[in-house]
Amino acid sequence: MVNRKSQSTFRMLGVGSGSGEVDLSMISHLRKLFPSIQNVAVEPTTDLMDKYRSLFRVKQHLLEGVETEWREQTLEGFKNTVGYSVSYHFISAIHSLYYVDDYRASLRYLYDMLEDGGVMLIIVVSDDSGFWRLRKKFSYLEGSHMKFINSEHVRKALDDMGVKYQSLRQRSRVVATECFKADSEVGNLVLDFLIHVIHFRRTAPPKLQKEVLDYLETSDCCDPRDENGEILFNNDWEAIILQKAIN
Repeated sequence: MVNRKSQSTFRMLGVGSGSGEVDLSMISHLRKLFPSIQNVAVEPTTDLMDKYRSLFRVKQHLLEGVETEWREQTLEGFKNTVGYSVSYHFISAIHSLYYVDDYRASLRYLYDMLEDGGVMLIIVVSDDSGFWRLRKKFSYLEGSHMKFINSEHVRKALDDMGVKYQSLRQRSRVVATECFKADSEVGNLVLDFLIHVIHFRRTAPPKLQKEVLDYLETSDCCDPRDENGEILFNNDWEAIILQKAIN
């Protein structure tokens, strides 16, 4: 990806870095190859950014040679501020393209920000997951802050850009058994997460609640009950990896 002998600093950009656990995990591996890393974390949520800073401080003794710049802004805000003034050897967008104004334009911008030979990692929900089927069936529940897309949308956008990539589907399951217990606090939180509606049981009409829960339990969304009687929700996601051609 990068010639270590010719590069003094490895530059990486995280889009929607959240509270930093994934970024710092990747950095811990990259430090074995690149002793000097300049990390830029783009995350618009203040609470998550504060958690990222705290985690960085806790792990700072393991992060020698790592400089991190926290930018509390959206990707669109970052683009307006930074433009194309810096290029990166590695860019990650992990479950964050749902929240950009235009995912196609964002993919183009991020690709243009890559150094020649640089790598981008994109993770989104799989187009063949229960999560996607649930959201598609009840798309009218989607909040205005989230433009729900899946791996097929990303692959098609990259195909249209003429960009080669590798796609790896990852199996993921969420225990959804508690969702079917109306008095379960944990179940209600999981249900809110799965359909991206806060306090769904409190606010949704009983008929809609039944429709959602009935569909949630079907094979479109969940595996058959396991030997312990648990209902496992299909939350498969896809990692899409691309490398910018060297001119």
